[in-house]
Amino acid sequence: MTGHEDEERGWHVAEFLWPALGFPAVLFSFALLVVAGYWLVVLIGGAGGVDAFDGGDGVHADVAGLPVTIIVSTGVVISWFVSLIGTVLIGWPWLRAAVLPAALGAAWVGVRLQRRLAARLPS
Repeated sequence: MTGHEDEERGWHVAEFLWPALGFPAVLFSFALLVVAGYWLVVLIGGAGGVDAFDGGDGVHADVAGLPVTIIVSTGVVISWFVSLIGTVLIGWPWLRAAVLPAALGAAWVGVRLQRRLAARLPS
């Protein structure tokens, strides 16, 4: 591997990090790290399972048969991805403020679609 290839690879990483750490994607980047960390702990077996953060006694936190952790994870991933795409596609910083409500709206639509599809599954 030559030095030129290292520079080229570093340029691609910086090209990804700039939008991921720019507004509004940075608002969802920390949440995405928390969600990824949670699912890593679940995969390793350290957490109490997929529904570890659902409600306690007498509280039904699941929606349409889905645990809250899955709903929140889906919303965070969709909002982060939409805000990342919006940050890359929109060049004017003042117009990027419109990406935030678009990302939240896309997450809301995605979670509603997920709930509808889950409701159709046989129990």
